[in-house]
Amino acid sequence: MFSSEIRALAKQIQKIKEQQRQMGLFCEDRELLSCHSCNLEEDVTFESFLIVADRSNPSIDTGLRFSAVDEGKGLYRCPKCGDEVRVPESEV
Repeated sequence: MFSSEIRALAKQIQKIKEQQRQMGLFCEDRELLSCHSCNLEEDVTFESFLIVADRSNPSIDTGLRFSAVDEGKGLYRCPKCGDEVRVPESEV
């Protein structure tokens, strides 16, 4: 019985995370991405919105977003130059 309650709770958490992503919020389920080829990088605003900015103008959201190539392997594609970017190792 306890495990079925945990499964139900896990499903609810996943549903909430998906709703957050659809709203543009960062769900803290991976490290932020950065492309060393073209200097785009992700950041999170104090309202928890995920933005992608150029390092030369870090507070301005470009409106671009990294796209998943293989989330299981931590690979994403840069929206500006098309290079593959790997999720950095967690510092924790």
